[in-house]
Amino acid sequence: MIDSQEKHEPQPYSEPHGGEPRGTPVPNAAWNFTVLVADVTSFFIGLSFLDAATALPAVIKSLGGGPVILGVFAAIKQAGFLLPQLFVAHQLQGRRRYLPFLLCVCFFGRVGLFGAAAALFWLGTPAPGAALAILGAAYALLWLGDGAGVVPWTTLVGRTIPERRRGRFFAMTQIFGGLGRIGVGLVVVRALSGNWMPFPASGALLALCCAIFMSVSFFFLVLIREPVPDTPGEAAEPAARPPLTTYLRELPARLRARPDFRRLAVVQVLAGAIGAAFPFYLGYAQASVPDLPPGIAGSFLITHTVGGLACAPLWGWLTDRHGPRRALLAVMGLALLSPLLAGVGGLVSQSVLPFFAAYFCLGAVTEGGWAIFTNYVLETVPDPEQPTYIGLMSLLNAPSLMLPLLAGVMVSLWGAPAVLLPSALLLLAGLWIARGLTDPRK
Repeated sequence: MIDSQEKHEPQPYSEPHGGEPRGTPVPNAAWNFTVLVADVTSFFIGLSFLDAATALPAVIKSLGGGPVILGVFAAIKQAGFLLPQLFVAHQLQGRRRYLPFLLCVCFFGRVGLFGAAAALFWLGTPAPGAALAILGAAYALLWLGDGAGVVPWTTLVGRTIPERRRGRFFAMTQIFGGLGRIGVGLVVVRALSGNWMPFPASGALLALCCAIFMSVSFFFLVLIREPVPDTPGEAAEPAARPPLTTYLRELPARLRARPDFRRLAVVQVLAGAIGAAFPFYLGYAQASVPDLPPGIAGSFLITHTVGGLACAPLWGWLTDRHGPRRALLAVMGLALLSPLLAGVGGLVSQSVLPFFAAYFCLGAVTEGGWAIFTNYVLETVPDPEQPTYIGLMSLLNAPSLMLPLLAGVMVSLWGAPAVLLPSALLLLAGLWIARGLTDPRK
C-alpha cells in the first residue's frame, strides 16, 4: 500500500508545510487536497442533520428531554472530542503512519448512528426515554471516535496541505459543506414541521441521513495517500514509544517552552462559551417570540449555514494572506456578537430577526474558529511535535467541559437569558487575551 502510493509523482507545490523547509515538495498534494475537502464536506453535511444548535435540541425536546439533558449532550460532545486526544498523541509516538489508526477509530465511532436511527423509529413513541438514552450513547460514541481521530487527522493535514494553501483548504470545506447544509436545512424544516411524517419517524430520518453522510466521509478518509515523513532528524525506523508516565511528566516542560501555545489554549477555553450558549438559542426564541412556525429550527440552520458560507472566503483569505493571528482576532470579535444579538431578540425587541443574526454569526465562527485555531498550531509547531501539542491542547481545554453543564443548570433555574451575558463576557476576555498572541508570519 505504501509502495503504490509512493509511485505517484509529487505535485508542483513548494510551500512550507508541517515544519519542513521552504521549497520541499508535498507528495500527492492535489489528490489529498481534493480527498480531504470531500471528507470534511461530507462530515459537516452529515453532522447538520443532528446539528447541536437546531435539529438536535428539537429531537431531544420531542423525546421529553429538558435543558439539563440538552446541556448533558453538549458536554458529551465536548468531552468526547477533547478527552481522548492526549492519550492518542501518546499512542502515536514513534509511528510514521497515522491513517490506519484514524480509520479504525472513525469506523467504530460512527457506526452507532445507524442504531440510533433504528431506536428513534421503533422506540420514539412507546419508550422515548430508552430512545433518548440510545441516541445519547451513539452521540457519545461518535464524538469519542472523532475526538480520537483529531490528532492523526490534523497531523495529516499538516503533512499533506502546504502552509499557504491551508486557509483555502478550510474555506473550501466550509463553502461546499455550507451549500450542502442549505439542502439539509430544507429537509429539517420539512421533517420537524410534520409535513412529511410525524415524529419519531422524522427524527429517525434525520439520524439515518447523518449516519449515511458520515459513512461517505469515511470512504474519502480511506482514499487519503498518506506521505511517509522523511524530514531531517527523524529516524528511518519507528522510535520506541515512551511510557505514559514519562510522557506525561514531560508535558509541563513542553508547555513552558511555548508561551504562545499557552495563551492560545486560554483563548480556546474562553471561546467555548459560545458552544455552551448556542444550544439554548432555539428554545429561547420559541419562548420569546410569538407564533414561530414549527419548522423554525430548519430556517435557523439555513441561516447558520449562510453565515459560514459568507465568511469562509474571508477566513481563508485572512489566514493565507495575513496569518492565523489576525483571522483569530476577527473570528473572536464576531463570536462575541452572537449571544449579544440573541439577548436583544429575546429581552429587548422580542423579534425573530436578531435571532437570525445571532445564528448567522454563529455559523460564521463555528467552523471558521476551528480552522483558524488549527492553523495557528500547525504554523507554530513543527511536524514531529504536532501530535503532542494537539493532544495537550485538548487537556488544557478540559475546563470548558463544565460550561455546557453549568449553562443547562442555569437555564433550568433562571431561563436562557441567564447564560447570554456570562457567555459574552467570557468571549470578550478571550478576544482581549488573543491580542497578545505572536504573529507567526512575522
